[in-house]
Amino acid sequence: MYRSLVIFFIIILCFIVPQLLWSNTTSSKVTLLYFNDGHQISPVVDKEGERGGVGRLKAIIDSEKIIDARPLVLFGGDLAGGTLFGGVFKGYPVVEAFNKLPVNFACFGQHDFDFGYDHAMTLVSESHFQWLSTNLRYFDGHKWKVPSGAKPYAVIERNGFKIGLMGLTGAMKTSTREGLVREEDLVKTGVSCASVLKKIDCDFIVAITQTDLDTNRELVLKARYIDLVLTEERYENESAIHYVGNIPIASPCGNLGSVIKVEVGNKVKIGGEPAIGCKLSVIPVTSSIQGNSELVTLERRYEKLLNHRLSAVAGRVSGNSDLHESRVTESASGNLVTDAFRHYYKCDLAFMQGGGIRAPLSSGTFSAKDALSLLPFCNKVVLINVSGAEIKRALEHGLISRKELVGNFLQISGGSYHFDDSLPQGSKLISVTVAGKHLEAEKLYSVALPNYLYGGGGGFDFSSGKKIEITADNLVDSDLLFKYVKHNRNIIVNPERRIVNKYTSEQN
Repeated sequence: MYRSLVIFFIIILCFIVPQLLWSNTTSSKVTLLYFNDGHQISPVVDKEGERGGVGRLKAIIDSEKIIDARPLVLFGGDLAGGTLFGGVFKGYPVVEAFNKLPVNFACFGQHDFDFGYDHAMTLVSESHFQWLSTNLRYFDGHKWKVPSGAKPYAVIERNGFKIGLMGLTGAMKTSTREGLVREEDLVKTGVSCASVLKKIDCDFIVAITQTDLDTNRELVLKARYIDLVLTEERYENESAIHYVGNIPIASPCGNLGSVIKVEVGNKVKIGGEPAIGCKLSVIPVTSSIQGNSELVTLERRYEKLLNHRLSAVAGRVSGNSDLHESRVTESASGNLVTDAFRHYYKCDLAFMQGGGIRAPLSSGTFSAKDALSLLPFCNKVVLINVSGAEIKRALEHGLISRKELVGNFLQISGGSYHFDDSLPQGSKLISVTVAGKHLEAEKLYSVALPNYLYGGGGGFDFSSGKKIEITADNLVDSDLLFKYVKHNRNIIVNPERRIVNKYTSEQN
């Protein structure tokens, strides 16, 4: 009987002691709350339902504070541009909301530079949280350095843990191309930073990244000391957690649609040293969550202001074009947009890639909402001097994969071009005119175009073009379009044989 009781108590202790040890160590855990893609502060409603909103985000953070009084709140980047809301308010309401959550650390997304470096630094200066920039450098006139107000990495000590954070940003060529910001190799910089953080005895190293899954995988494989990657959204409506070995790569869904919760704690090894581990879970930011009243009020205030600003009417436009027409043929919307660019700069030519025109055009009153719907990416418009030979190469490049609706097909103002679709790829262009005269290969022409094209977007190469000017006062393409319609009040736009496909003899 006595022996049986002893065996019973030994068995019980075998289960209880490890649990007590786990309890003692995980009570000193650190909670990370991560979200990304904050182009607007209000919830998004689409076919998948309703998600996001800073009011619900605040409610989730406050709820988690009941368990861990000081969670680390991390934002993965992109709080300016990208949507109608972002185009109008340029990130200021998001910074205001994030200060109230509050966010602790943020990584830059490339779209945080959509309105230029100086604007991005204004957002940083108004942030009560710390920005991280491990691989971006800006030129201050003398040397390349970490963007103002940002740090290359951070080390936080919480509950006995030393946690290292870095911020890595990719795809900068899709944003502003002022020449002030340089993107250093993301993987190499991340590997180097991880080694630095390990040398200063960080227990757990987190990479916050704005890049694709393949680059994240490469980063994990080459950087031995990274324990966790928190990255940008892969899907608008889905969260995703991938593993490279035992290292997680976690991405919330877009537009603040979910929060990745990470619990960092000691996992006790009986007879050995404690090992650092983490547990991941996803918290959907859905309509089932009662939003914080102060932040919901903020959402509604900006929604009202947005509706007011977007209702402003510039004038009337007579002309119609389909959604994808600008990708394959001359279109009324393409003519309207490029005419607006050329009017602003009073230059020889203007170009716009068809894929950048994102809404159909219909005859009627033309509002600020119409301008932003047509041009939602908020590109600055650049004026450059470029040779006729380079213009010809650009037009030829725009004809590649035209039938596949890739979007590189160039709309034009100030000139015209003819092509033959039956000719081989790379030699379809037949003729180009500027102001009624044949294009001269050696002559320099002044050309207005989005900084997306100037920066190499879509595979275009305007690198030999000398930049003369860039739109002032943070004006973007949709602003120029609205001002153009307002200046003319009533505009008639129709295809006028600026672009002709000689093979079909159809008007394009």
